[in-house]
Amino acid sequence: MSDEHSAKFSSAYGHPIIKTPNMDKLSSIGTTFTNNYCNSPLCVPSRASFMTGQYVSKNEIWDNTKAIPSDKITWPYILRDNGYEVVLSGKMHLIGQDNLHGFEKNLSYDPHIAEPLDHYRWDEGISNASKPWNHIDEAGPGSSPMIDADNEIEKTSINFLSDKNRHKNPFALCVGFIAPHFPFKVPKKYFEKYFPDNINMPEHLSDDHTKLGSHSKRLRKMFGLDHNWDEIQIRKSIAAYYGLCTFLDEKIGNLVNALEKNNLIDNTIIIYTSDHGDMLGEHGLWRKMSFYDESAKVPLQIVIPNFIPKIIDKPVSNLDIFPTILDAANIDLSNYDYDGQSLLNCLKNGDDNSLEDFVIS
Repeated sequence: MSDEHSAKFSSAYGHPIIKTPNMDKLSSIGTTFTNNYCNSPLCVPSRASFMTGQYVSKNEIWDNTKAIPSDKITWPYILRDNGYEVVLSGKMHLIGQDNLHGFEKNLSYDPHIAEPLDHYRWDEGISNASKPWNHIDEAGPGSSPMIDADNEIEKTSINFLSDKNRHKNPFALCVGFIAPHFPFKVPKKYFEKYFPDNINMPEHLSDDHTKLGSHSKRLRKMFGLDHNWDEIQIRKSIAAYYGLCTFLDEKIGNLVNALEKNNLIDNTIIIYTSDHGDMLGEHGLWRKMSFYDESAKVPLQIVIPNFIPKIIDKPVSNLDIFPTILDAANIDLSNYDYDGQSLLNCLKNGDDNSLEDFVIS
């Protein structure tokens, strides 16, 4: 699971510039869902829905300051109850006293839970940023603590897969990378693949922002997006994001290679998704928290050994991962309260008629 990766920003989803050959490989050996959506385009609520299989309106994890109750059932708890070793490596943004919620341990660390965010009340009104959002001005080649975190997350994950104990008991490893989440910093070799001219500028960057909906206007004011950056800085930001997508893709490939090297590929299910996307300048918006596709539409690729590769266009959501994981592990779904649907029959038969109509609640 990555952080802030819009589906459109990958070659597997048809982007004409960004190179993500390992996502392309997943597409060639598995199923790619072209219309998969997160359920709240913000880290903690989206991940809470992913973990519980429940709409935000049910689990009530509204924002990045609300912790999941410790007695809330998650798919890691259920898998552990059924004999699986279930571990996390990296980010799942589980704030509060319980940072695991069913995972036995975190092999690495989650850099996004170290500094809790401020909580704002509706009755206090919408605060306006005192200065422009800094990440565009600071975009460019280089490194950051997030790059360091992803390198460590990759290392510990590969070490886990290389342990001979992986052949003794069933396991579930959830790898939470930070990329391509801002800051817009990426090592030079990735940045220079795209800067300055190998990018697509946002189609609606210069639209009349006075015509945006009230929600989008509030986002622009609250996060300091109501600013006219020069084109070079915008190009640097986009190039860095593209580079982070390629940086992330290499790590996906290294995990798949570790499965192959350690003879685990033939009996391991691989799932790739993200918690939400990034507007990346579209409609004058950056970051997430919007229901435009750039923010809410995320990759979903699932590889199951011996299942025929396919493309599924019918809309699905990250709610569906909870029951799909349990169904694939032959666990009775009737015992649990979830809002998604298992994708297993669709994955097995390639028949999207088995999918229910997409419902928003």
